[in-house]
Amino acid sequence: MDSVSVNKFSDNLKSIVENGVDQHPPIKVTRMNGEDFVVISAERRGA
Repeated sequence: MDSVSVNKFSDNLKSIVENGVDQHPPIKVTRMNGEDFVVISAERRGA
């Protein structure tokens, strides 16, 4: 699973989302003072 900081995630939201839709990798988003979260495509989630 790839990781990205929340700042990089927000700066590159469009390209990260497009990659997620095309290739379906989960992305772990890390935050300095909070809990991390994971972004996955709806197809990978099974929705």
